Amino acid sequence: MKKEAVNSEKLRHYIKKLEEWSADKPPNPTGFERLQKETSLTNAEKDRLDSLTEGHAHRARAALNTNAYNQAIIEMTRVVQFRPLDPTPRVELAHIYLQRSLARGYKRSDRQRAVKFAKTALTLNPTDSRAKSLLQNYRRMNSDFSLIRNRKYILPILLLAGIIGAIIAWQRTLPGNPGTTNGDAPSTAPLEYENPPEARTVDVDIGGFDVDNWKVEIVRAEVGRRNDDSFVQILGKLNVSKEYIEAMHLLAKGKDVSGNTLFTIPWTVLDNDSPVMFPGDSTTFMLFRWLVNTETSVDRLAIEPFNLALLQEKPEWDRKNPVLVWDTLRPENVSIDAEIRRFEVIEAYDRLVLTMDLVLTNSGMPDISRLSLNISLGSDLPGFFYSPVKIGDPAMTRGERRVWTVAMSFPLDAVLENRDVTIRIIEAKT
Repeated sequence: MKKEAVNSEKLRHYIKKLEEWSADKPPNPTGFERLQKETSLTNAEKDRLDSLTEGHAHRARAALNTNAYNQAIIEMTRVVQFRPLDPTPRVELAHIYLQRSLARGYKRSDRQRAVKFAKTALTLNPTDSRAKSLLQNYRRMNSDFSLIRNRKYILPILLLAGIIGAIIAWQRTLPGNPGTTNGDAPSTAPLEYENPPEARTVDVDIGGFDVDNWKVEIVRAEVGRRNDDSFVQILGKLNVSKEYIEAMHLLAKGKDVSGNTLFTIPWTVLDNDSPVMFPGDSTTFMLFRWLVNTETSVDRLAIEPFNLALLQEKPEWDRKNPVLVWDTLRPENVSIDAEIRRFEVIEAYDRLVLTMDLVLTNSGMPDISRLSLNISLGSDLPGFFYSPVKIGDPAMTRGERRVWTVAMSFPLDAVLENRDVTIRIIEAKT
């Protein structure tokens, strides 16, 4: 269903002026106030601008949830332009750039932009805790990656030095070599360096979940230390069998050998922008947090539901059965089923945005560890590359069903409502 746009030349002029300020640099407060006075938007126009801004923010977060970083950056940049003196969207944009950097091999240009947007947010509000936290986490992470990069260069140097040393020693032991020593010379035992592991696996207690409604699978649970900073990391899957879940918040607790709670961490698995979980659906969850105190006393972890938002009845959404095409070699006895539960078209200020809940079921493969798709609504419209299952994600086991929210943008004059959706599988690996 399309939202009607407010046809206001004054609002269009105001937005055009906002776009003249670079997203990298906020406007002078005096100049921004002058623009507001000169334009004098009505309440209806202000409401429309707020609606457009929230729409861009919603689509940016939905795109980020599906790892569509380019789309998320485009949408959040619009939010920054529409709210040039608000530090919050700049921090969110910094997060997106930092995540894209990590996804693309720790790309330097994206890291620099993330830091720049976070520092600009602090300029707008020196007490902004989210901006401070992002910069602190970045410094820690950058230190970790710098150590890894240094190891990459140090190791070949050490190997080369070892080879040269072995050659010299071999030459000294050759018969007739003046450097050869006769008799039994005292030898020095090589020093053994014992590097403690960076992380250790711990057991996880999941007794807080109703076993009749939830199936919980822990893929990895670790505590450890990096550069003298302790951390906890949990990766797993949840399957619901009875209820419709709209939002989900969990608690992670660290316990010592006596069962005392050392720390409690709340985290969000599903929010209002996530797809609704139907009975039979699975979702993945991942937690990584730096710890204030050392991890050495942590004997086990526990996770439990903290806050669940339930739907009382099944959502009445129109469904589509997309056309599924294999563009890669299809292994024998392999099958993937697809369904679209929600298909909504929203008219933004300068584009149409399509959002859908894509439901995939692994009905044949033992495990799907990597899955890449191309989603298309016709040859006359651009396709959308999407990787629902990536390296590092919990694999989709046979019979498992997961749901993802997909957001795609199209020109304003595109007709989308009665289109068939074609999903091309371009990579499927076990």
